[in-house]
Amino acid sequence: MSRKTKAFTLIELLIVVVIIGILATLVILALGSMRKKALDAATKDSIKKLQDAIEISVAQSQGGTACVVLTGGVAGTTCTQQATFPVPPLGITQAQADRLTDENQKKILTSLPKDSAGNTLGIIFTDTAPNQGGYVIRGYATDGNCYYASNKSAALTTTVTCPTTFL
Repeated sequence: MSRKTKAFTLIELLIVVVIIGILATLVILALGSMRKKALDAATKDSIKKLQDAIEISVAQSQGGTACVVLTGGVAGTTCTQQATFPVPPLGITQAQADRLTDENQKKILTSLPKDSAGNTLGIIFTDTAPNQGGYVIRGYATDGNCYYASNKSAALTTTVTCPTTFL
């Protein structure tokens, strides 16, 4: 009597391994692009949160401007800040973030907002004409593009190069 056992051949096993490898590669590639999109969305959200925090604080300061609020100045006095981004660009400081408070003097930002590269968002502001009370916030995307917002536009803008001065 002959005995036959059923088993997979070596070719069949190799084909299954190759198919699993291809599927795993596709999943890893998809997750990588999703991670970049999530980081970029977080950068946009951080810029918007900082812009909202500045606008709330300015509204509560009774006549103050972004410059007065961020430097701890007195409303109605002239406040000047470098109107161009220095090289390397400086981010918002903890002291500036701590000055952003609501009507109950509670801090609006619990941590410094960062871009997708982990850098603190850049900000410039001034009270000098023609940009009186102006500010620009910027951060970088994972692909090197720039996201920025300013007091002149509620919309978030995406460009290849970040602004270095007021718009």
